[in-house]
Amino acid sequence: MQNAIQELLLNVILGMVTIGGLYLLNFINKWVIKLKTETQKIKDERELNLALAAIDRVDLLAQNTILAIEGVTAKKLRELVKQGNAPRSELMVLAEDALEQIVDMLEPKYHEALETTFGDVDTYVKDVIEATLETFKKNGIAAN
Repeated sequence: MQNAIQELLLNVILGMVTIGGLYLLNFINKWVIKLKTETQKIKDERELNLALAAIDRVDLLAQNTILAIEGVTAKKLRELVKQGNAPRSELMVLAEDALEQIVDMLEPKYHEALETTFGDVDTYVKDVIEATLETFKKNGIAAN
């Protein structure tokens, strides 16, 4: 009889230890999942901040590059094109030069962030150049 009681007590204690172990494993699994989720949020936030910084950098580079080209070449070239003394393709060469300058000035981390965000960096930069030039024209900074 005493053996049966000891065996029953041992089985109850082992059952409680097993249940306690399962609860502990469940808690650890939930904690690991939460930790992974929080880590992913931090990673996503860092990537978002890097992408936003890259967008700001392209905007600034586009403004500076367009102003520099406008000040040196574009105004005169536009007048020559209007007068028929230069082909319109010359203006396209300036746009390609601006694109090349901006992409070359981008730090690799910004280039990667833009590539991840937009896919084609050159197309994105071309769009920014065109938008910036239109804004400058509307504000009288660049000649039409």
